[in-house]
Amino acid sequence: MQAGERPHDRSNRHSSRAGDPFAAPCPVDAAALSRYAATPLRVFDPFNPHVVDEFADFLAAVPMANRRPLPARAVRETCSALEMSLSHTLNGQPTYFVATNLEKTAVAPLPPRRRAALKERYGEALYPQSVAPVFASHANADVPSMLQAATGLDRCYFAATPGSRDRLHALFLLTEASHCAFLARFRARACLPRPIGSVADLRAVIEAVGDFEAVAAFRQVTPAGVGYDEPDVLVAARILAMFLSDHVSAYTTIPALSIAFDESGIAAGIRRLPELMHEVVRLRQCVRSRLRTLSCGRVCRDALQHLELAEGTVGAMIADPSPDGICDSSIARALLPRFAGAVSVIRGVGGERGFCGGTRVRARKLLTLPGAVAA
Repeated sequence: MQAGERPHDRSNRHSSRAGDPFAAPCPVDAAALSRYAATPLRVFDPFNPHVVDEFADFLAAVPMANRRPLPARAVRETCSALEMSLSHTLNGQPTYFVATNLEKTAVAPLPPRRRAALKERYGEALYPQSVAPVFASHANADVPSMLQAATGLDRCYFAATPGSRDRLHALFLLTEASHCAFLARFRARACLPRPIGSVADLRAVIEAVGDFEAVAAFRQVTPAGVGYDEPDVLVAARILAMFLSDHVSAYTTIPALSIAFDESGIAAGIRRLPELMHEVVRLRQCVRSRLRTLSCGRVCRDALQHLELAEGTVGAMIADPSPDGICDSSIARALLPRFAGAVSVIRGVGGERGFCGGTRVRARKLLTLPGAVAA
């Protein structure tokens, strides 16, 4: 969950009707999301001042996959967590998340003792809702603010980035639909080629699958534009964040996993997760170390200057591979040449279509959004 002021102090926010995240013209609405994901979705406006109460009513009444009501203790703790999260969400900050707590599900990759403790605490598996709750709003923010929320990079990096707020909103909604469908299939143990070792690994897979499938689905259900489109922007932003973000997160491995998905399909790509995570950490450390060396310890306060320096750093690595063999890895050979293209997209330079593989991904490669391909 993302986190601003307390829900009861949000009187200046728009109401659920006035601020409906689907009110703006875009190619994806709530009904379409459910159809694309092949699982029912309920969308909440996180900036509705009554959203916590609405979510509590939802948890108390939603049909559960195990045909038993969610324990009252779980409802209270979940709503408390939601209120705490929303209390830290800045006014007008784009917000997108699925309200599921992976650490508290019976299917989460947890040690047996931890799982037994959770079962004793709650008495039932949590969050097996037959309707998936999604919290989503672009909050009337501009494209730089939306990309800042998605990547954690400062909005100044995206000052010249092309794209439409409404189309980015539709793209982000498709990522959430993929997350919901993935979790539904994961609980049914029907979509993973091997066990996932930890909650952190599961989150990395969910985020990567969501981005990959949203890009494919977006291009199935929206007309092609001219120049760079929103999928190009999202892919480019993920590549930049992989190298430039100060923190490693579930999003850091998305570019590497997306390449693996495109090459051999999602199931085969997931099998490479441990190898890819290791290579991403090594490559990220190498790029950032060289970037610090070239900047002579100076802090680049100008985003454009920082992007140019980073582009030069990566270009030098490609031209003169390091003696430690970092550029010999398959992931380095695939990712480093894409960095310059990512910088061009983010800076709004050029405009050649298909930066992230403009071809439409074949239906057999999609795991959780078959409805988008059939639409």
